[in-house]
Amino acid sequence: MKKIAALMALMGGELLAQDQPAPPVDPPAPAPTVIPAGHTMQGIPLPTLLEEYGALVGKTLIPAQNLPSVTFEFKTNNDLTYEEAKAFYETLLMQRQIAVVPQGDKFVQVIPAAEIAKTPPQYYPVLSVAALPDSELPVMGPFPLKYISTDAAIDLLATLAKTPNAVTTVEGSNVLILRDSANNVKRMLTVLTEIDVEPGIKEEYELIKIRYALSADIAAVLSTLTNTPISGTAGSASSRINTTGANRTTTGATSRTGATTTGNAGSSRGQLAQRLSQIQGGAGVTGTGLPILGDTKAVAYERGNEVLLIGTRRHLDKAKELIDKLDTIQPQVLIEAIIIDVALGDDKTFGVSLRENRTAENARSGGLRGALASALGPAGFTDTSISGATSGFNYWGFLGSNWEVAVNAIENDSRVTMHSRPRIQTSHAELAELFIGDTRPVVTGTITDISGGTSSQYQMQKFGITLEVRPFINEEGLVVMDLVQQIQDIVGSQTINGNSVPITTDRSANAKVAVRDGEMIVLGGFIKTKTTTYEDGVPVLRDVPLLGKLFESTRDVDERNELIVLMRPTVLKTPEAAAVKAMSEQSNLPGIDLAKDEEERLTEKYRNLVEELRRKQGTPTTPENPDLPLLPKDGPLVPQLP
Repeated sequence: MKKIAALMALMGGELLAQDQPAPPVDPPAPAPTVIPAGHTMQGIPLPTLLEEYGALVGKTLIPAQNLPSVTFEFKTNNDLTYEEAKAFYETLLMQRQIAVVPQGDKFVQVIPAAEIAKTPPQYYPVLSVAALPDSELPVMGPFPLKYISTDAAIDLLATLAKTPNAVTTVEGSNVLILRDSANNVKRMLTVLTEIDVEPGIKEEYELIKIRYALSADIAAVLSTLTNTPISGTAGSASSRINTTGANRTTTGATSRTGATTTGNAGSSRGQLAQRLSQIQGGAGVTGTGLPILGDTKAVAYERGNEVLLIGTRRHLDKAKELIDKLDTIQPQVLIEAIIIDVALGDDKTFGVSLRENRTAENARSGGLRGALASALGPAGFTDTSISGATSGFNYWGFLGSNWEVAVNAIENDSRVTMHSRPRIQTSHAELAELFIGDTRPVVTGTITDISGGTSSQYQMQKFGITLEVRPFINEEGLVVMDLVQQIQDIVGSQTINGNSVPITTDRSANAKVAVRDGEMIVLGGFIKTKTTTYEDGVPVLRDVPLLGKLFESTRDVDERNELIVLMRPTVLKTPEAAAVKAMSEQSNLPGIDLAKDEEERLTEKYRNLVEELRRKQGTPTTPENPDLPLLPKDGPLVPQLP
């Protein structure tokens, strides 16, 4: 029991000792005073002052022979400790251009201040403000830099140095060698401590979601307003096709074409970027301006259609303001082309043919076919048919018993009208392309192998209507269109090396026009008139007056082609307006309405069939998804319509 009580008493004493606060730490005792306040010296020569200094530091002084002869006068107003008195004497000597340089632990050199550069000063392996004395004592030591470059530090510290080459470095290292008075080196260390710090991240970043435009386009435009614009950011999104048709010459033909101009459809992004670059660069005015976005970097993140901005807050705010103005819903325009192509033909043929029949009576029919074939052409008759003589006026008969005569007179009047209305809708400054037609193989070459076999090379070529247009819409309702239109038709064929090659007619128009919303203009026109006369006959006899008509055949062909291309733009400022226009256009197409009605009929028929199958299964239609087919497990995947 006594041991337990003693143990508890001991533990209680320890707990009480832990609860008691620690005794206060006595402040360090002040350094003793070595020079009291009021200490005065007047006219003291240099040797006397050096003797006082040597006694203070407790070292042997080694004075130089060329020390100047100077005197000292001073009076202390404060008590000075050892360190303060030592710095006081060293400063007095330096003011008289006399320097003291410690040499080990027992000696101190006293030399003129001008010879400090020739004398190694006291070396400090680690320079710090706390380790250096507050005096003009020459010191030397390294100082490693962490963040700034040595060139930048030398340029800055050169203004604080008292002697030449006070701050040096070794090429390839990031270490400064400081060699100056202790007070001056301490000033340099203080400055270096303030500036050799890790640079703060002043730049910020923001990821801006682009809603209506392409992020690459926005980033390219913003880049032109920075100090480091991206080269080629305003590249063309697409190029225009070459629709120059081949020149054709027709004898006796006259033609008249509408006025046509050629323009280049540059990229809207390129034009906008170029214009903004001119504005920020002071184009057209005296002087140049600085980029308004400075060193801001704009990077397009195409997957999310976002733009990453990196820069200062001021520049980021300006970039966001520009994005808000650029990233807007662009108005749309419905471009309708009306193409009217009319072909008129007038063909007159008259001919008389005579033939002597020297065969027997039973062969006259063969001679008659020969006479008619001579008048109407060999394709007009065959051995079993004379249907070619049913058009126009045809007469045949006998002159005597040995002569056959055939008369043919035909006049044809043909009219062909082609009316096309291709339409295309696009946004402001966006290229739209439309092609309506066929793609057919065209023989481009023939290859013969060593065995004599031949093979043809084919190339797919488009025939039809091609329309390319890039509209620019202003706030006043004016639409400027840079467009290319080509119409290519097959008018015949020609056999070359046994291959049928199509004969085509091309009509193209390249223009840049301006038209108001809803108004119509003539893009181009073409009128062609062609007159051809054919005369065949018997020489000499065809020239006999009156009777010469019996010995000749004449054919007059008049052709006239008229083509006109009209353009009409309709501006749709909002998506709602575009939807209303689409419904209106659809209501004007009866064929589309008929197709929709047929589709609705088939859909209803299919739904009724599915309902019947469900009733047979005993499964009603689910209200959550009434259109979902519920078929038998062993039944067909798609029910067969009756």
